Amino acid sequence: MKKTLIALAAVAVSSAAMAQVTIGGVFNVDSQNTTKVGDNVFRMGDAIVRFSVDEDLGAGLKFSANTTIQTNAGRAGTATGNGYAATLSGGFGAITLQNYLRGSSELALGVSADMDMEHVAGGYATRTRLNYALPQIVKGLSVQVRWDKTSAAQAFAKGDETKPDTPAIAAGANPTGAINPTFDADNTKFSVGYAQGAMTLGAAGNFGAVDDASLYAGYNFGVAKVDLGYGQYGGGHTEFTVVVPMGAVTAGLHTMNSDTNSAYAARVAYALSKRTNLSFNYVNASKGAATGDNYRIRLAHSF
Repeated sequence: MKKTLIALAAVAVSSAAMAQVTIGGVFNVDSQNTTKVGDNVFRMGDAIVRFSVDEDLGAGLKFSANTTIQTNAGRAGTATGNGYAATLSGGFGAITLQNYLRGSSELALGVSADMDMEHVAGGYATRTRLNYALPQIVKGLSVQVRWDKTSAAQAFAKGDETKPDTPAIAAGANPTGAINPTFDADNTKFSVGYAQGAMTLGAAGNFGAVDDASLYAGYNFGVAKVDLGYGQYGGGHTEFTVVVPMGAVTAGLHTMNSDTNSAYAARVAYALSKRTNLSFNYVNASKGAATGDNYRIRLAHSF
């Protein structure tokens, strides 16, 4: 009887511990063509699994963390870590340490086809960031200071262009997780945002390079949401996005232009259910790493 009670207690404890973890992710099936490959590809997309945890520490403190595991498409693929984040928050604000893949083209408004735009515009880099969000004093106003370090740009390994969700690290680049936040003026940045009703405004900059500032503004008209962005980095960088919801269908347009990249993208997504959607993404690049037409048809299921 004692053994049975002990076993039941152990199951109860383990179940309670497991109940604190939220597991989610996405599966994709893709048919796509990119100018880097030059032919059509039909494949299973990478499976992405995300683990999240939240805990109330008492005294107004809260801890949350998440990490992501991503598997290469196909049975012969491998599983890799794909970023992490940990946050301690309370009356003092919030402190977050995170590691993630950052688009090297610095796209900021990517609401319609940002991933495809990043592939066309130049790939990704690994960034580790320590971020401090100040407590909110005025409703709708957010102020953040951050210290980060970014690796050399990542590129697709030869033959891996058909796996756009898992860019390989280019020769000489630092591996994911090997970059540490740098506490100096060149890597100390700030951002200020204001959101009230349908309007959003924001600005970001670098304390060590004031000419790297960026600005954005957005407004939700109901029938469409419009965003504009401008960055001084790279000699000037502009973006425009508009997203139109039409019941189960969402259509979006995304344009960007800089000294090194110029492209426009369109995306149409149809929600088959709350967790499954069918989408068509099209990107045309007139200047950059992959000029020409790029498209992807994707069936995605989130869980």
